[in-house]
Amino acid sequence: MKHYTLLTLISLMFLFSCRKIEGQGGASRVVGKVFVRDYDAFGNLKAEYYAHDERVYIIYGSEGNIYDDDFDTSFDGSYEFDFLRKGTYKVFAYQDCNTCPSGEEVVMEIVEVTENKSTVVVPDLILNK
Repeated sequence: MKHYTLLTLISLMFLFSCRKIEGQGGASRVVGKVFVRDYDAFGNLKAEYYAHDERVYIIYGSEGNIYDDDFDTSFDGSYEFDFLRKGTYKVFAYQDCNTCPSGEEVVMEIVEVTENKSTVVVPDLILNK
């Protein structure tokens, strides 16, 4: 009887240790762009553009709040996170906020990678500056 209990325990440990969670190690990618609306001190829109050199962050999974990776946007506002597994991802950047104690607030999109070797396009992250 002890032999079967030990065998069952080892089998369960093996089964759960093989579960792949969100994060790197896959063949999918998450891509998108950052779009900025630039306002003057009076709240008038000065310019709109896809922003270069904006930092974008990604969190693997839906539970955590600590970012796992980041990317500075390219000349056309684009970013990408490669080699991801199936799962849920939070993608975010910061925009200016006059009423926030830190002066910034999060703009976030939550996306789901549902297939291997796929590309998930995140809606534009629109930042007010």
